[in-house]
Amino acid sequence: MNNESFAIRDEFSNDLEVRLGNNGLRFVITDTLPWTDDEMIAAHLEIISARVDSYMQIATSDRFRQGYPATPLDKVSIVLRFRFQPALTAEPILFGISKRLATHGIRFRYGMASEYRKDPSCGEISN
Repeated sequence: MNNESFAIRDEFSNDLEVRLGNNGLRFVITDTLPWTDDEMIAAHLEIISARVDSYMQIATSDRFRQGYPATPLDKVSIVLRFRFQPALTAEPILFGISKRLATHGIRFRYGMASEYRKDPSCGEISN
């Protein structure tokens, strides 16, 4: 079994990599930044997009395929949990991210962290 973690840890968030019993893998991004003004919202969305892109690159890499040979891309999901309610202007960007990942077979879900804790499906938050 592979003990290497692909999860990113930095000033934005300490992400999680969760192995699922069905050979699936879920990357969980916990967004702790507030959505205060237009400038902050734009920067915030750039950070989220870059983080998601990093996980997409990881999931499609040879290194990942070697570490998780039994995990096809359709069993990889990225879950984004918000601490603060996102700005309404974020929705089209998040929807675009979801569509872009879907072209690779990767599922993307997002929602409030409080909903994630209540969700019996362990974070498969529908948008």
